[in-house]
Amino acid sequence: MLLNEVVEVRVVVSRTRLLLQNIVRLAPASVIELDSGAAPQVEIAVNGRVIAWGEVVTVNGHYAVRMTRVLKRSRQTLGK
Repeated sequence: MLLNEVVEVRVVVSRTRLLLQNIVRLAPASVIELDSGAAPQVEIAVNGRVIAWGEVVTVNGHYAVRMTRVLKRSRQTLGK
């Protein structure tokens, strides 16, 4: 049954672009500056497709995401 399939869920806080020459210099303790400050909204993607946005919260000492906006078509397109 399709609803029992395991899918990858990603929560994206921010993005940035780096020159390849800077990427090859990355090492432990390197810091990558992001394009935006503390993101009020994170992007939720399932199998590479953005389906919703939310805010980071903590639940019982663990990070979690509270959905704030869900695309209307996300339920129909997740399996496609």
